[in-house]
Amino acid sequence: MFDLPEDVLWYIFNFNSPEHPMFSHFAYRTPLYNHFGDHDTFMSTQHSSQVCKHWRRIILSSPSIWGRLFNLFFLSHCRKPFELIELLLERSNGCDKIYVHGAAESKDGLWYFLELIRLRWTSVAFVHVDIRVQIALTARETWRNYDFMDHPAWTILKDEVSPSLEYFKLSFSGLPQSRIKHRLFINAYNQRVKFLHLHDNLRIPSDTQGPIFHNLRQLILNLDLEQEERWTIHQFFDVLKCASLLEVLCIQRNFIHDIDSSIYTSPYSIGLPHLRYLEVVDTLECCLTVLLYVEPARICNLNLDVSVVVKEFHLLHLATLMRVVCDRYAQCMQFQDILDLCICPGLIYLKRTPLVCCDFLSISFRPINFQFLHLPEIVDLLQNDAFKFEAVSSLRLVQWGLRFEEAISRRMEILLRQFSSVKTLITHSQGFDRFYHWSVGGDHFSLPHIQKIYLDNQIQIPAQSELLWEETDQRLDLQRVLEFCKVHLKTTQEIATCQAKGETLESIDISFLQNSDREILLPSLLQLSGLHIL
Repeated sequence: MFDLPEDVLWYIFNFNSPEHPMFSHFAYRTPLYNHFGDHDTFMSTQHSSQVCKHWRRIILSSPSIWGRLFNLFFLSHCRKPFELIELLLERSNGCDKIYVHGAAESKDGLWYFLELIRLRWTSVAFVHVDIRVQIALTARETWRNYDFMDHPAWTILKDEVSPSLEYFKLSFSGLPQSRIKHRLFINAYNQRVKFLHLHDNLRIPSDTQGPIFHNLRQLILNLDLEQEERWTIHQFFDVLKCASLLEVLCIQRNFIHDIDSSIYTSPYSIGLPHLRYLEVVDTLECCLTVLLYVEPARICNLNLDVSVVVKEFHLLHLATLMRVVCDRYAQCMQFQDILDLCICPGLIYLKRTPLVCCDFLSISFRPINFQFLHLPEIVDLLQNDAFKFEAVSSLRLVQWGLRFEEAISRRMEILLRQFSSVKTLITHSQGFDRFYHWSVGGDHFSLPHIQKIYLDNQIQIPAQSELLWEETDQRLDLQRVLEFCKVHLKTTQEIATCQAKGETLESIDISFLQNSDREILLPSLLQLSGLHIL
């Protein structure tokens, strides 16, 4: 056991530790509950008293595990936080990794973080900071006047280089009217930095110098910037040109300006020959423009999440851009999570693209885009035989905040007919509590939705098709599941009829289900009162 890497020991320790009773106590007392969990630092310190002496001996001798215990909420609620910090620093001495996370209810919580960074900055190789500032209503005015940059640690970070730094993740959220000026960190970066993750309430100056990106392998930018702080697409591409070793690139949220349509025809290109994972969560124009100028030779995973409606006057440029992008990416190993693909208005100009060869497809239906399914052009496109996805074998359907209506059912029926080869239908919810409605949020289609779309519209199901519960990784025969859906619907209707007559339905026959199916599906029937299951 002692020979295992300390990171592995950490996960084994958390996995084998029982849940502490305080976990449920916090769940109902404070919104900070979201920052806990049986794998979180706060709970891990509680777990350490509930394991055997052998585990305790391993924990006490592991600097890496001690280095993971800097949780701001936990520190701010200790009677002697400074003594605890000294203990953590002493026990984690020799560890070149810094983990700081949790929720800060007061300025002291942020002070603990800055002191830790100040003391370890010149010797650290791995920095992982994920802090949420939790501000009570009564303290908002005090926080509003608080300048996070006043702490002397920022001067040290600006003036002293961290010669061993290779991994740097910085995520702050919740600070009101305050932007952490990331410019102060620029001098700390050197050519050893390989992993750079910047999230939430941060700011990168658009005049950032490229050399800090020279050795990067992963660049993740999840920044919700104000309009005046966003980069132009040209500034972003200039940075990418310096990061020729990038393997993973993720761009999320409002990071790039609205794209000038002139860039669609400009002779601009970027060489990222090592890029294997690309994720863009932004407007469709941003997604496709990045795709157009990134070298696609080695990409095996592509995730596009289009969350903003395309402007009407960009449609013509968009159609041309999509054709170019599809041609360039036709040879990728797979397209993973092509979201909103069939409901984007820009696709009304496309009759056939190389995307029809993708194997796995995930389609997201959102209120902001679902209105386009009512357009005659979209209906014509979905009914076009040339648009069928003949190679798709796995299909995931996701909905966001929509009610299941007849109009939506009709559009879904038209859409699913284009996926005649699908043998694995992926879903998340297996309950019947939302029988004809979709809950607000990100739930996947439930069984009644699948039943209504497939059975009511008589869509042919390929032989040996299966339904995959994404939450539990359980697989069921899709045909038997749909048969069960019919039984469930019929039973519900019969119960309503009997109740109207003052009678009681006594039994229901589901003997056609296999034992493995019964274990999963039976609980939903047991909720129907007074039934004897055969």
